[in-house]
Amino acid sequence: GLEPGEAKGEDCHEFYWKKFEGEPPHSFAVEGEDHPSAKECLYKRTDGRIIPISRAIFSAPVSGHLQVFEIIFDISEKKALERQLVLAQKLESVGILAAGIAHEINTPIQYVGDNLHFLEESFAELSILLASCQHLAVGELDGESVEQDAASLRTAMDGIDLAFLLEEIPKSLAQSLEGMERVSTIVQAMKKFSHLGDEEMTVVDLNKAIENVLVVTRNEWKYVADVRTELDSTLPQVMCLPGDFNQVLVNIVVNAAHAIGDVVKDTKGKGTITISTGLVECMAEIRIADTGTGIPKENLDKIFDPFFTTKEVGRGTGQGLAISHNIMVEKHKGTITVKSEYGEGTTFVIRLPLTQRAQPSGDLQ
Repeated sequence: GLEPGEAKGEDCHEFYWKKFEGEPPHSFAVEGEDHPSAKECLYKRTDGRIIPISRAIFSAPVSGHLQVFEIIFDISEKKALERQLVLAQKLESVGILAAGIAHEINTPIQYVGDNLHFLEESFAELSILLASCQHLAVGELDGESVEQDAASLRTAMDGIDLAFLLEEIPKSLAQSLEGMERVSTIVQAMKKFSHLGDEEMTVVDLNKAIENVLVVTRNEWKYVADVRTELDSTLPQVMCLPGDFNQVLVNIVVNAAHAIGDVVKDTKGKGTITISTGLVECMAEIRIADTGTGIPKENLDKIFDPFFTTKEVGRGTGQGLAISHNIMVEKHKGTITVKSEYGEGTTFVIRLPLTQRAQPSGDLQ
């Protein structure tokens, strides 16, 4: 935001910037001419606008004297493109899950509808019986002849299977309530998953997040795998970006389901997806293991590369794991690693720091 003449000759320390993690300005050390350091920071322009920058610091000899050089690039456009790519991949994930979620909701809604039709018919029959009972009761109170009302009541009782209705109506009500609870669970899980916009770091129950993702992705794995969870109930809550974290879980669970599907296709068998949580080296750890095809050794170093995929056209863009790596490593300062043996299965290991510093305002990452 300055003209060259305004900046020339000014002390570099007069410029304001800070690291994303909130460390004090100018805390970068020069690592030497052979190991230049490059960091992404926030810079406050003269007009007050905060922009992301890439700041490289290195030393080199000039005219026999060791000089320190600092090169700064405005990476606003790069960050905007990254955000668009993340949003596009998240929308892709939602699109993949949409049909399955519709099916998951349709099943309980269908038997709720069937039960309501049964209850409607049952009420019509019971209303005749109740009307006869009412006539009989009123006749007795008035001291009038009740023989005709009693006859009508017996006719009404003979016309319905009262024992059957008394047994089945409570079951229908219970099933309907169970169905609506199932629908509510799916909707709530999807709501928590679909954070498509900007969000702040917040405290998250990782075990609950896993349960929600399993609800959302159920249609992807239920036909090919059984899911086992070994969730540590003592695991503390962790600061993270809920929507991004859910996206990582969805990517890995769906990939696991696809890998197992390739193994069990044309068979009646099922594989297994095992998800466990715990504390390891003062970090929250999540392990997602599957009994799928595994990853060939020559591909292990490539799976987090953008656009790398072994899936057929239309089944994967190669962005899911690359974005997952960026989310866990860059945004959460955690790790995501993979262990796999071809033909045996794959295990993804995610580790998150127990504490995080909230992203500073103006962070365009």
